[in-house]
Amino acid sequence: GRLAEGRHWTDIALAAGLPMGPQVAQVLGAAAAVAHFRGDMVRLAELAERLVAYHERGQDTPALARALNGLATASFHLGEAARASRLFQRALKEYRKSGDRRGAAIVLMNLGALATETLSDVAGARALFAESLALFRELGVSPQTGIALSNLSAISILDGDYEQALVYANESLVIFERLGNVAQATVALIHIAHA
Repeated sequence: GRLAEGRHWTDIALAAGLPMGPQVAQVLGAAAAVAHFRGDMVRLAELAERLVAYHERGQDTPALARALNGLATASFHLGEAARASRLFQRALKEYRKSGDRRGAAIVLMNLGALATETLSDVAGARALFAESLALFRELGVSPQTGIALSNLSAISILDGDYEQALVYANESLVIFERLGNVAQATVALIHIAHA
């Protein structure tokens, strides 16, 4: 499909041997996005490492934040929880420095997932997901708003707070039905059934 084609063309561009600079960084960013969408975390880690190294020498704070988030995501999925946590924290700092509330909200959601899945820190995860939700609400209704609500519903179920889980799940369901996202609406319905 299109992801395989994207990988093909980014591989060709990266093999051209151009010196590292803004254009190569753009190609690395595109290749990293393809790797992420394909679930190729080993490749994402390799590409994001190169992007972090490049952007640490520059002044593009949002690009550094994105590269750190990509590297953290790869580390998380590759079972490197401590490294992922450090990288997500650095990405959050860079997003906040650049004023990118959407980026910060995404990293907060990633930190919440990390706290839930690897550190078993339900209270910490709830706080991170709630902060993420607050930022997404400020930015308007989006799929990420629904995902933050879904995450809070799941955490509430884990915590035994079924009444709050229903509130979050129902709001998430409304958003995903409005967006026509059947898969995420199904997740909301599963949360409702568990609560």
